Amino acid sequence: EVGDLARAFNQMLDELAEQRDLLRFEISERTQAQHALIESQERYRDLFDNAHDLIQSVTCDGRFEYVNAAWLRTLGYTEAEVNDLVFFDLLDPDHADSGMATFARLMRGETEGSTEVHLVSKDGRSLILEGASSASRIGESVTAARTIFRDVTAQRAHEAELVSAREAAEAATRAKSAFLANMSHELRTPMNGVIGMASILLDTPLNEEQREFVDTINVSGDTLLTLINDLLDFSKIEAGHLELERRAASPRSILEQVADMLAPAASKKGIELLIEVADDVPKSVETDEVRFRQVVTNLGSNAVKFTSQGEVMLRMTAPEPGRLAVAVVDTGIGIPLDRRDRLFKSFSQVDASTTRKFGGTGLGLAISKRLAEAFGGDVAVESEEGVGSTFTFSLAAPTLEHAPALEACKGGSLKGKRVLIVDDNATNRRILSLQVKGWNAIPVAVASADALRLVRSGSDFDVVVLDFHMPEMDGLELADVLAYEAPGLPRILLSSLQVAHSRTLGRVESALSKPVKASALCRALSQLVASGPRDLTAPHVGDGALTNAPEFDVDDAPMAPARILLVEDNKINQRVAMRLLHRMGLEADLAEDGVEALELLGETDYDIVLMDVQMPRMDGFEATKRLRARTDAHQPYVIALTANALDGDAERCTSCGMNEHVTKPVRLDTLRAALERASVQVS
Repeated sequence: EVGDLARAFNQMLDELAEQRDLLRFEISERTQAQHALIESQERYRDLFDNAHDLIQSVTCDGRFEYVNAAWLRTLGYTEAEVNDLVFFDLLDPDHADSGMATFARLMRGETEGSTEVHLVSKDGRSLILEGASSASRIGESVTAARTIFRDVTAQRAHEAELVSAREAAEAATRAKSAFLANMSHELRTPMNGVIGMASILLDTPLNEEQREFVDTINVSGDTLLTLINDLLDFSKIEAGHLELERRAASPRSILEQVADMLAPAASKKGIELLIEVADDVPKSVETDEVRFRQVVTNLGSNAVKFTSQGEVMLRMTAPEPGRLAVAVVDTGIGIPLDRRDRLFKSFSQVDASTTRKFGGTGLGLAISKRLAEAFGGDVAVESEEGVGSTFTFSLAAPTLEHAPALEACKGGSLKGKRVLIVDDNATNRRILSLQVKGWNAIPVAVASADALRLVRSGSDFDVVVLDFHMPEMDGLELADVLAYEAPGLPRILLSSLQVAHSRTLGRVESALSKPVKASALCRALSQLVASGPRDLTAPHVGDGALTNAPEFDVDDAPMAPARILLVEDNKINQRVAMRLLHRMGLEADLAEDGVEALELLGETDYDIVLMDVQMPRMDGFEATKRLRARTDAHQPYVIALTANALDGDAERCTSCGMNEHVTKPVRLDTLRAALERASVQVS
């Protein structure tokens, strides 16, 4: 029995030991859990107190359960003061409704993904706080609204400043555009009178001193106009307002138009001006014809300016489908390698001596390069000092496969015809030969010294093309000899000089200005070979002819008659326009504003209207709109005369119903070209 009691007692001791160990383990775990909880609370408190964001909890009655140190610092209160605060009293009165609405949604248990509230700090500052809020619950009941805020007051102020600055910049840009448009008009209007009247005065009898004075006025006016155009273009580019107007255009026509503009200056310096268009250049492309022509004109003008002898070549190729390249090659002064980096910088020339000798704003090439980049291309230069330079303008110009052919002459009647080309310039002989070959004719190109030998040897030709400017014997003198040696051989004279009508009368059948348009040469050749030998007492005058009726100037052969209405309020511009029309053999009726124009248009069916844009009572835009709205009225071809040259002017003219626009100062060749296009449309 004693043994049984001892075993039972030992078993009870073992169980007590196990319970003791278990109790000790439980106490240890509870202690560890308490330590972990304390540590977690301390970490939370550390984050809570040291957080940069504002943390708050607001009970249903608007009392603060807790706020963190960042909240206290930002709003300027102490912990003791917070106990007496009510959240609603801190709301900025100007935004209180929004803050109360947000709090009400939280009390309904809704979650606010993004919260913005305006609170007033202790020192009276209005603070913008942005953050996220959620509802605190006990069971199903919402007891408080917890929010983590960030002070975005400075950020919003900065954003407001940026918006204000942007609006100010936009307003300044609008003011600048309006200023440029107004200055363009105000400057070009008197320039139209100066240049127009100087040009007209040059065509009147003057002594040498008077002619020198007027020529100085004319040259100075052109220089000032170039400066105005460069500054306006540069301003538009710098402001980012340059937009290209892509339409169907003929690349060959653009090059020929540029050559026409450069021809007088080249002729005056005795420089041979040549154009060459590769066979693979498409007939029609999509491009901005005005800006395309501007770049090529700038490069060509520089080439002529810096070339004292030799030649300037405008060569167009199509290096790949959808792209064009225009190379302007000159035999001028060249550019030193160490100074080429100045070429495309604004207001910069190669050196000071060049500036003094040749002038210029230093903007032309900079503008050309920026325009080329807008075309998706570039302007590059290769040059050798004392030898010459080649500027290449490349651009994207998608081919228009189904566009109507822009060149009327196909040269079908020239197939198999033998054409004798006489020119002492080898490059010109090559270009003319390629053109003639393109019409399936047979060219034989020789220098002047070999022309008579060929004719006297019995070689048979259907027509001869003679250059005027040749050594020993000029083209007219050679034409006289050929008239004796081969009396039935039709003769075409090419010249970059102004050859008086009296000199060519009876000596050649056709006289064309150089550089010769391919279409003009084609038509002249086709007409002569089709009609055979002509009666030289009645010489034929081809496109771009140099020979004219005696009462007109060299470049002013009379145009087909048309009923024209001139709408212009400026007295000087009226006189200029009327004189220019008179030089083309045309007359016009006059209206001094849009109201008077509409009255006259209601009485007479005019073919063409030259419409000034800015006029009192009713401007040209409104007058054209009202004219186009008359469904029962005759609709003439309307050409706008505008002194504005900014982007958007062309679209405004088109949108109101005008057919095209001519920029002032109005030049004779530009006006003639517009009137010729109008005549085709109304005929």
